[in-house]
Amino acid sequence: LTIGGGVVSIAGLHGQYAHRDGLGSTFGDEGGGFWLGRNAISKALASEQNRIPDQQMSEFFKEEIAAYYALDVRDGAQAQTLAIKTAKKVLDASDLGIASAVSIVNKGAFLLAQTVISTWQGVSGGSTDEMKIVVQGGPANNRSYVDTILKSVQEKLPNTKLIESAGD
Repeated sequence: LTIGGGVVSIAGLHGQYAHRDGLGSTFGDEGGGFWLGRNAISKALASEQNRIPDQQMSEFFKEEIAAYYALDVRDGAQAQTLAIKTAKKVLDASDLGIASAVSIVNKGAFLLAQTVISTWQGVSGGSTDEMKIVVQGGPANNRSYVDTILKSVQEKLPNTKLIESAGD
């Protein structure tokens, strides 16, 4: 599983290979960096406008809110870059226990787990087979995110083990 601004999952088993996601930010890449950052900025803006009761979001993401309002075009390439750059910060906010960030990160981990499970099923991998998973990319540097993804995968595929990548 590679998580950057987007998401790609690849599996191999007994000479079969499968690929999932890589669909881009409009129709896929759920749980990836753009997805995390977009959701965090959306919640921070909602918090700032008192549309959600989580004032910690608007306080923690004060710089991202200012950057959002400074954009010339709020749904163009600069906005996408802002969202991707915010991914690490939402993972940090979740680690600090900020409720909306925790919710975003948990949902992202669940969606990524579903991508991994689907990829495994794409090579006829079963729930009793041993599966080794490598998670890499920027958001994968947050250990709690990786652990939450792994836990979600193991709920359906209990014989899943996290291993380190042999390359980059």
